[in-house]
Amino acid sequence: MRRILILIEEYNEMVFIETFLRKIGFDVVGIQKASKLEAELLSFNPNILFISGKSKQIPAGEICKDIILKHGESAPSIIYLYSGKPTDSMKELDGLVSAFIESPVDPGKLIHIISAIGEMDEEKLINKYQKMVSARESQVAKEASEKDVNIIHHKEEKEGIQHLKGQGEGKVPLTAREKSYKAFLSHQAPVDTHKTLPPETMRQFQKELAAQKFEDDPDEEVRIEETEKFLKALFKK
Repeated sequence: MRRILILIEEYNEMVFIETFLRKIGFDVVGIQKASKLEAELLSFNPNILFISGKSKQIPAGEICKDIILKHGESAPSIIYLYSGKPTDSMKELDGLVSAFIESPVDPGKLIHIISAIGEMDEEKLINKYQKMVSARESQVAKEASEKDVNIIHHKEEKEGIQHLKGQGEGKVPLTAREKSYKAFLSHQAPVDTHKTLPPETMRQFQKELAAQKFEDDPDEEVRIEETEKFLKALFKK
């Protein structure tokens, strides 16, 4: 009693039941159209047919009667899925279907029904189901934990940036090289840098600045960049 054929038009519900049954050890085929049923009955030869009576596109009652009529004792056991209150048409299927189960399907009830139909060990199936649930819960907890860690790291990075912005009246703290450079300007500049220098003085000071060694020993490109910045400051009005 390991082969189960599912005929449910609603895709998500079909996939849920199919996946669940596979995980607890059954061979399962799921279809959504009644036109494919006969071919699957012949090729897959299921022990159980799980059919939905909720869809207007699937005449479940007629299908159940037809299967019993055609296949007799070799017909698969039928589990009939319904939604809401049982209908009069369902009463006509008493004795033809093995069990009725309400949608959405409760995994525990489905295990109980399948165990009874197939004379299987219900406890073993329940244990498989519980292991599946535990594994899923562990995975969810792990994903939630990783998400929390990412959020914390993001928060710390954001707070770190805000802390830097909050220092020095809204400015990022100066590096040692920048401090050294500013100290050089304040103590060795020949005149107030807000005033314009004569060309000769400017060229001389440019040579001195280019030769000056700052902390962290900036490379030539950095020194040139610093020089350009300073020269712009010299001509600032």
